[in-house]
Amino acid sequence: MKTTILTFLLMAITAVGFAQAPTTNADDPENREAENVISIYGDSYTTVDGVNYDPDWGQTGHQEVNPAYDPETGNVVLAYPNFTYQGTEFPAQNAAEMEYLHVDIWVPEGADRIVKVSPIDNSGSGPGEVLVDVPTTPGSWNSVDIPIEDFTDMTWQSVFQIKFDGQFNSDGSANTEPFDIYLDNIFFWKNASTPESDATLSDLQVDGETIETFDPGVQNYTINLVAGTTTVPQITEATPTNENASVTITQADGIPGDATVDVESEDGNNERTYTVSYEANIPGEGAPEQPARNAEDVISIFSDAYTDITVDTFSADFDDSDIEDVTIDGNPAKQIDFTNFIGIDFQSNRQDASEMTHFHMDFWTGNDTADKSFNLKFSEWGGTDDEVSAFEYSVTNASDPALESGQWVTIDVPLDSFTGDVTRSDIAQFLITSNLDVVYVDNIYLYREGDVTEETIEDFSLLSPADGTSLSLSGDGTDEAEITWEEAESTGEVEYTWHADLPESDFSDPLVSILSDNNGEDPSLTLTFEAIDQTLAGLDVEEGESIDLEWTVTAQSGSTVKFAEEIFDITISRDLNVSNELETSPNSYELNQNYPNPFNPSTNITYSIPESGDVTLEVFNIQGQRVATLVNGRQSAGSHMATFDASNLASGVYTYRLVSGNYVEVRKMLLIK
Repeated sequence: MKTTILTFLLMAITAVGFAQAPTTNADDPENREAENVISIYGDSYTTVDGVNYDPDWGQTGHQEVNPAYDPETGNVVLAYPNFTYQGTEFPAQNAAEMEYLHVDIWVPEGADRIVKVSPIDNSGSGPGEVLVDVPTTPGSWNSVDIPIEDFTDMTWQSVFQIKFDGQFNSDGSANTEPFDIYLDNIFFWKNASTPESDATLSDLQVDGETIETFDPGVQNYTINLVAGTTTVPQITEATPTNENASVTITQADGIPGDATVDVESEDGNNERTYTVSYEANIPGEGAPEQPARNAEDVISIFSDAYTDITVDTFSADFDDSDIEDVTIDGNPAKQIDFTNFIGIDFQSNRQDASEMTHFHMDFWTGNDTADKSFNLKFSEWGGTDDEVSAFEYSVTNASDPALESGQWVTIDVPLDSFTGDVTRSDIAQFLITSNLDVVYVDNIYLYREGDVTEETIEDFSLLSPADGTSLSLSGDGTDEAEITWEEAESTGEVEYTWHADLPESDFSDPLVSILSDNNGEDPSLTLTFEAIDQTLAGLDVEEGESIDLEWTVTAQSGSTVKFAEEIFDITISRDLNVSNELETSPNSYELNQNYPNPFNPSTNITYSIPESGDVTLEVFNIQGQRVATLVNGRQSAGSHMATFDASNLASGVYTYRLVSGNYVEVRKMLLIK
């Protein structure tokens, strides 16, 4: 009897398990040309390389995903057992010209749940993620095509992930109980087009310049303008991909405002509208100047008025917002594009702020502040590996200071006015949470109230090379020139900077400024002839020619800056056997350290390639965002040099990357302003 019952139970369990999984496959999608499809999963089209169907996002079903589940048909599908949410990662794809996301989905009979999906885009154009419902009929395959328009304002210019989320009941309420789903044929697609049916633009220009992020498949653009701008930009060029398509331009009539370009295909069957929105949400002037303070009385997270602490990252892995360096009216600042919060992390350089009494920060937004807030939090770790307490401060329309749109708001408050435990002996993180969308920030620091003690610096003199020296850069470039001066007596630590400029200048904006040896500590500077030669090349001094310069040195202690007593003349000739394009046949690839380094505002980067080929040389900030492309094209074998001008960038560590063929090398450099 027991055997009979056990056998019956096993049969019942098997039957139930079988009933909760598909036993058939979804219908095959129609044939499409390769250029009209980007396939992420399925065997109907060629799938992109490098797909990870089970990245660790902390999901319940991690390591249970089966991309080769066979519903006993021989045609495998993608199984998500124990599903709450699940991600898929792949190399970034430009899907901007695609019109739909296709998904075949199967959920168990009786599943009273909603499944949502979103491509995840890291282009910075439009939102990164918009979850959309996937219609399902439980117990059968559902073939779903979701138009790009349903993913409101997404551009799909750089899709690198897809997320499925099933943490919802059918009424929209939350439900984190896992269940099983099955997927097949996940791909982006567009309708095949002929020239006669094409209603896209190949170029869209505003005031004579192509929109920076323009893509024929992207129809919505926002151009940010300086607050107070009254002159409305004009669409000056809208070129249809098919010259026989008709184009109608309607200019914006104010700021804020929208300009539109309506494109009708040659055959009249398709229409597309491109919209350019103008918003005046960039500050027209920098944050207020900061007062002089004793170095020991300030812990500066970000400010060009004081020496900043070393920050691990201004956008921690756990945050969901974007931050980038910008320059406002010549002043460095940071622009935060909020989703919810940004995390500034300095775990490796925790700060004891026990002696600090106040907090200061300046911020600016051009957005409506109604029902909005701007919230600050310091995280105290108390000598442990995680937060043990925190203290917070909130700015709203009802607080003092209050939120304001279109002007800098200054927070300068006693730390005792923060809520929570204000213990601050081991601060490791600073977080900003806001629903203000885009905010500009500057001068983030803690300080101790007290009288300012001005550092004093005694007179000092230049030593060598002597005034009127003529220097010929000869040989192979390995020889060195040593520049020396007297040590400056001071009441504080001194940092030296060597400056060179054209004759009769006032050194207010020198051609070259370089920290002395030992990162500015030594009263000397040693430069190789090759480094000097590269600098002169960057100043457009031709080989065989010379330049007359004046040079001097500044000593800085705290906010006190003192020039050397003298200004010396020097004439330098470019007579090296090597220069900008010297070695015509190097034996290997090589990316050299930039010179000068640290630098302000420009530096030279030299590199060698052993054979002709395509070369890219790019510069990235510490968040990994590209800030400059110095080289992008084909170059001949040999040694080359590129100049990087960082006039519009903030101080900090930058990386530069050389790519040629299979060769990739990255180096770091330091901009100090």
